[in-house]
Amino acid sequence: MTGLSIMLSKVLKAVAFSDVHTGHKTTPTANIITRLKEHVNSLLEDKPDFIFIPGDFFDHLLTLPEDGTKLIQSFIAWLLQFCKLHDIKLRVLEGTPSHDWKQNYLFMQINHDNQINADVRYYDKLAIDYEESHNLYVLYVPDEWDESTSVTLAEVKELLATKGLQSVDLSIMHGMFEFQVPSHLQDRLPLHNQIEYESFVNYLIVIGHDHVHKRNGKVIVPGSFDRLRHNEEEPKGYIRFTITPKGKVNTVFIENTEAERYVTLDLTNLTIEEALLRIDDTIKSLPQYAKVRLRYPENHPIAEHLSELTRTYSDVIWSKSKVDKEDRPNTVTVSDVLSHQYTAIVLNRDSLHDKLMQELSEQYEEVDTALASQLLQETLNHV
Repeated sequence: MTGLSIMLSKVLKAVAFSDVHTGHKTTPTANIITRLKEHVNSLLEDKPDFIFIPGDFFDHLLTLPEDGTKLIQSFIAWLLQFCKLHDIKLRVLEGTPSHDWKQNYLFMQINHDNQINADVRYYDKLAIDYEESHNLYVLYVPDEWDESTSVTLAEVKELLATKGLQSVDLSIMHGMFEFQVPSHLQDRLPLHNQIEYESFVNYLIVIGHDHVHKRNGKVIVPGSFDRLRHNEEEPKGYIRFTITPKGKVNTVFIENTEAERYVTLDLTNLTIEEALLRIDDTIKSLPQYAKVRLRYPENHPIAEHLSELTRTYSDVIWSKSKVDKEDRPNTVTVSDVLSHQYTAIVLNRDSLHDKLMQELSEQYEEVDTALASQLLQETLNHV
């Protein structure tokens, strides 16, 4: 097929659960999975055709002895069986390397080893896939595919040309666009070009990485499914979306109302009596094991009561207090604005060849790239 894709053959109904971060250090995996199962089961009220996971299903590289590892593997098997039973297609994108670590291969491995035979696909490379059931072209862009987002964009355009396409219908990505960060930070981060991507994505761009739900133009950010840290007190959840054959797009944010509670109590300008009263009133309204953090200026008398507070209110989990230094003005840092900072690109067997060849081509104009590529690939194959 060449040129613009023909319109969808039928209504597309889909959901996207992004930035689940199983294996998280402070939000228990058991809590995340319990809530995720509840919301997946609720999908049957209006069954989707697709479930998309746009990256960061894992929080970090897991080891077998970790408490959450078996729970995660069990949940993946359950989700695959759910999708098989209800004829739902599952599509999983690789997220930030320092979170997913390519562990999403487990969706494919567990599906194969247990002979579940769910319709599942995992994308750890830049790809355009075709879904025959809906006559749908989907672009998949993993996080940090290249350290330069302009190089990634060029490769996307090259992939479109290779497949004889001028556009795709839907894009599933992991990363950031400019509207997601303040203007004074935009030149410090590798951000995708929204105008460019909207020019060749017909209907919707679903992008993970940012933990706050947002919508701008064709771009929708599901945000994280659960609450994972302080300064994330906004609603958490996932998105449902539909696209009709005539191109009408409808998106709905579904809140995870049971998301983990992270509460910061700002005691600035309060007397010790007022501070203690506010702490008491707030904690009485919180669920068990909510995470509570105090914020107060240096030399505030509440500092002398911290041990007593942890004994008195043992049903909550006390996070390290945020103490404002008197000689430092309050400033907004990158970490205050972004849920997760970008990290250096990870070099591995899949990326090393292309990165070295790119560097070689840029540094040496007269090199025999074909021969160099062959020798490099032979070397990697023997490592």
